[in-house]
Amino acid sequence: MNGQSSIAARLVGRSFAGVDDFSNAEILHVLACASDVAAHRERYAEACRGKIMASLFFEPSTRTRLSFESAMLRLGGQVISSVDIGSTSLAKGETLADMAKVVGGYADILVMRHPWEGAARVVADYAGIPVINAGDGGHEHPTQTLCDLYTLKMDRGKLEGLRIALWGDLKYGRTVHSLAWALARFGSTIVFRPGAGLEAPPHVLSKLETDYGGEIVRGAGLSARETDGVLPVDAVYVTPRSPHQLAMLPHMSAQIELDRGVDAIYVTRVQRERMQAEAGDDIASDYPVVNKRLLRSKGFERSVVLHPLPRVDELALEIDSDPRSLYFKQAHQGVPVRMALVS
Repeated sequence: MNGQSSIAARLVGRSFAGVDDFSNAEILHVLACASDVAAHRERYAEACRGKIMASLFFEPSTRTRLSFESAMLRLGGQVISSVDIGSTSLAKGETLADMAKVVGGYADILVMRHPWEGAARVVADYAGIPVINAGDGGHEHPTQTLCDLYTLKMDRGKLEGLRIALWGDLKYGRTVHSLAWALARFGSTIVFRPGAGLEAPPHVLSKLETDYGGEIVRGAGLSARETDGVLPVDAVYVTPRSPHQLAMLPHMSAQIELDRGVDAIYVTRVQRERMQAEAGDDIASDYPVVNKRLLRSKGFERSVVLHPLPRVDELALEIDSDPRSLYFKQAHQGVPVRMALVS
């Protein structure tokens, strides 16, 4: 058994409730499989023949739900679904664990989005079949991270050592949390540019340092040029792969990394559904926008723009025609990525 076959064998029957469930090698294997699916989709038309996917979406979804269901159908499988928590026995007081045990007897794989953080992990523990997390509250969205990594790899040719700016709602944006952790594992420098009051939660930043060995530089460690410029930076995650001299001086390493510009800007909307209405209105009035002016600025001349969508006002319509705007391509690539994951 060769290396790729060995990795594929290890993935069979596994749940994917968070990005840490897969090793870097396993993530790269899924991305390589997605590339093959995109190029030779007909080869996978029978991969899930006779299999059923349960699609449980208890929060609104367009791209994630439809791309998962499209993926299963293109693999030759079938889909059963529930999209309203009020129409399930959860509304009657049934526990997630009991629901998982029941649905696990109806399907061969379960994809779930739920407003409770950690819900996918609970369901994975009790379902008896593979469970894929399609978003659990403000916690994680690991399959969106696979789509993001795939888009970056297809555009940049690699994942190792990239410089990525995470932009917008870094507090409630679950896609950002999963992506930050995955990028750190591949040795990225991560620039945090939040909207006012929407800084990345302490547990997200702490995990970057404690689990992945880099260092967060913020506050006095950043110069006025970084904190007040076109991209006012809140914090920078410096990879532990920096040369030893820079690792001893993380503030200098952060400044050097910023001087090099960023490979990509990853933009998120205000997650209004996770905050009080009044607070959402206040934050939205002072939310950072990506527009032509930003993309012409020093350090962003070659930056691509990603967004998990939907967008509201944080992406100017004027940049849709810019070839560096990859967000619609990113959404379409969700189908081969999820075909690769499910198969």
